Amino acid sequence: AISETMRDYMHCLEDIYIIGDYDKADTALQKIIEQPNADKYDRLVQIAAISERILVQTNYGHIETTTILALNALKQYQIEEAENDLIALNSYIRFYGTVGSGLVYRGDIEEGEQYYNNSYELNLKYSKSGEDKEQWMLRRIALIDDILTTLVNNMYYKTALHWIERQEKTLEEYKKLPNYNEVAYDGFLNNMLATKTQTMQIEGKDKEAAEAFAEYNKT
Repeated sequence: AISETMRDYMHCLEDIYIIGDYDKADTALQKIIEQPNADKYDRLVQIAAISERILVQTNYGHIETTTILALNALKQYQIEEAENDLIALNSYIRFYGTVGSGLVYRGDIEEGEQYYNNSYELNLKYSKSGEDKEQWMLRRIALIDDILTTLVNNMYYKTALHWIERQEKTLEEYKKLPNYNEVAYDGFLNNMLATKTQTMQIEGKDKEAAEAFAEYNKT
């Protein structure tokens, strides 16, 4: 039987993705997250609820709130309890990226990148042990895409160079999969090439910038 917590969570998803009532969903998600004495199944729902609330708060532009939510989640839950639930596991891994971005926006690039690396390495770890390699790689690409957006928005171009290289390699590997999503690939490739062009220009790497821009125009 579906628990009341899971039922409430499903209503929240409907409010977010079908109705578009973010305020109602945010209030309901907060109640789910704060529910005391949750059993092990409802704790998985709470992890997913935190992830959805982070998305809602990101939509509001509340970076500090998203950072606090993710940081508290990493303290309150353990990744081991999410290992057998893909939604909760992916949510937990993304919490590291959320904290990383919050730190970058505050100007703490070194600690922020540590959290970024944690998220990236955990994705690698579970993609090797999981069956659905395509989905894990697509999540990794989306993670790096978010990281690059934050780094460039905050003008950390030298740090972005490393993540651009990672994204290039990951996209190349992803395209070799027989079941890769061509539409998603093209979108992320365009984002990476646009970011690479801008970053290389600012870093004075004119040749690399021109090559990236030429490639961007082909896609």
